[in-house]
Amino acid sequence: MSARARALGLCVLLTLLAAGCSRDIASVELEEMRDCLSEKGQSPRSFAATGAGIPRTFRTLARAGGARGALATLGRAGNADEAWGYLFFYSGSKRAERIYNDLRAADSKFKVEARRSGRPTTVPTTRKQNVIVVFGSQSTYGRRAARGERRVLKSCFDRAV
Repeated sequence: MSARARALGLCVLLTLLAAGCSRDIASVELEEMRDCLSEKGQSPRSFAATGAGIPRTFRTLARAGGARGALATLGRAGNADEAWGYLFFYSGSKRAERIYNDLRAADSKFKVEARRSGRPTTVPTTRKQNVIVVFGSQSTYGRRAARGERRVLKSCFDRAV
């Protein structure tokens, strides 16, 4: 094989590797998620995580360094405290990963203060690129997401990246 052919092959390989990595570091934009969730009937609303009834963990997520905004996905609910998911957006995937890891307990579970007792309670969460999603829970804040609602979220993430 000639040197030119090897160089061309190396360029193609590097281009493919770079393209594969770009999805891992791409940012999910708040407006794109809002638009997608709206199109699918999930009624996303801006979420400031302020007020007496908001769990301390939510306030921490909303005010962390690099925070770029938050959405509450209401579905058919009328208020943020009845939402099935809370999406917190950050300035980069590394920052979101660090915040997510810092807030997880020693057992690697994400905990939010329970409404009545104030004790930390494990809640379902996920992180996608620069977004941390905390799913609602009757015992902490919001309501449990239906299977179809989680599919909508996954679909919107796939479309946004």
